[in-house]
Amino acid sequence: MTFKTKTCFEIVCDGGCDNPWDDDGTPHFDTEAEAATYAKSAGWSVFDGRALCPSCLSKVTCERTGHQWGDWFARDHHGIAYRTRWCNRCDERGYDPPVDELYPRLQALRDAEEILRAAAGPGGQS
Repeated sequence: MTFKTKTCFEIVCDGGCDNPWDDDGTPHFDTEAEAATYAKSAGWSVFDGRALCPSCLSKVTCERTGHQWGDWFARDHHGIAYRTRWCNRCDERGYDPPVDELYPRLQALRDAEEILRAAAGPGGQS
């Protein structure tokens, strides 16, 4: 049996994402030129000297130029009203009121519901 070492090229995102290739696995290439051509065809870009997958490029672009917000959608969770919207370019969500104000209200509601369930006892009877 003979073992042989082979060197290949991989495309690594410099944006900090865990797995830019999802479930397909990281592709390997025989030359750097092949890797660069494939990356460009897959929507990758070089931005400020960093190779970025499409998702990270969207995040960096939004950081630099601002989000492209969609319309607000009204929400209500057991009487706690709020609005939410999404950026049309990256995966950022916006909340009104802001999430740091909204989360404590929702957590207090969950805590109150748990207390009421416990007070009702087995079978929901108090």
